[in-house]
Amino acid sequence: MGPFRTRAEVEAAVRAEILRTSLGGLPCAYKVTVAEYFQDWLVRNKPRLVKNSFEDYARIIDHLLIPAVGELKLVKLLPPHLQALYLVLGAQNMVANDLVPAITERLAATRTHGGARKLQGTWQYPLSAKRIRKVHAVISSVLTDACEKGLIVTNPATHTGLPPVAKEPPMMWTQARVDAWRETGQKPAKVMVWITEQCVAFLHHLAEVGDRYFALYQLAMSRGPRCGELLGLRWPDVDLNAPGSLTIQGTKTERSRRTIHLGQANVVALRHWRHAQQRERERSGLLWTHSGLVFTDPWGKRVSRHTLRERFLHLSDEAGLPPIRFHDLRHCAASLTLAAGADMKIISDTLGHSSYAFTADVYTNVMPYNDHQAAEAVFTLLGREPA
Repeated sequence: MGPFRTRAEVEAAVRAEILRTSLGGLPCAYKVTVAEYFQDWLVRNKPRLVKNSFEDYARIIDHLLIPAVGELKLVKLLPPHLQALYLVLGAQNMVANDLVPAITERLAATRTHGGARKLQGTWQYPLSAKRIRKVHAVISSVLTDACEKGLIVTNPATHTGLPPVAKEPPMMWTQARVDAWRETGQKPAKVMVWITEQCVAFLHHLAEVGDRYFALYQLAMSRGPRCGELLGLRWPDVDLNAPGSLTIQGTKTERSRRTIHLGQANVVALRHWRHAQQRERERSGLLWTHSGLVFTDPWGKRVSRHTLRERFLHLSDEAGLPPIRFHDLRHCAASLTLAAGADMKIISDTLGHSSYAFTADVYTNVMPYNDHQAAEAVFTLLGREPA
């Protein structure tokens, strides 16, 4: 009879022996656990992944997937296991089948409640549908690799249902919405965008307090680079000769690799910042970290996203402005560029969106100027003038 119960186990064992060298010495396929394969995948793929992407993959694998189903044999991982994981991630308390209670208990150590922020290794529950889809994308990518190497026949992630992502288009902070927010404390939508006057007020406040990252915030608000793109920007990729430009090497997709023109105000602000950074370097001496990054802390080290975001929230509150997230400065850049009369295709290229259609779809609700002009144009055609 042999040690195998089924023909599938025999075939998996043969494939594993053939591929054992390429897998860095992992045991036979039918003995490889989910934890072993996913950790091996992380090691093999670290060189090709951007730092932020690798860290996000590692968090998902080490703190969500492995605690939940890591002890399972890879060949035994089924769609119901992943479905149960996603159900747990999407709810505080859920008992849908026998798998869910076990996964809930295993993930207990990674949970944080009471509105706490996401920390290294901990997650605020429930996860959003968008975040669950990110978790799924990571899992699916690794399992696709396992399929290509012949360790599993099919990818169980392809047969797993996912929660729908509700589209939340940006909304402008009109005066009426600001008044309602001040009265109730409730934001009208998750994604809010400052109008032009609010953007101007924020920059004026930064100038008044002499904030060290004035150039960063102005660049984010006027040209819309992503947070990761700003924090990973290096001086060799910045041209401060008029009219000025910067080259984004790309952190997400092929279209995210692009050149953005700065505008004179950004050129001036970045020149001032470069001089300030040079003075900090001279004062720090041997303590300075030669990172080559444009935006650094007082010792030349990379600025953390958390630090930048917390600082932004503090500054906007200090300026008396309604709340937006740091990422929403990107939406401010799009709405300001629209108001200036730029074509949607240019805005899509500047922001590095995956497609023009995505840009047009997202920013339908942040076109008050264009919509106002269109409304007046319609009445002009109808021969109706204001009374």
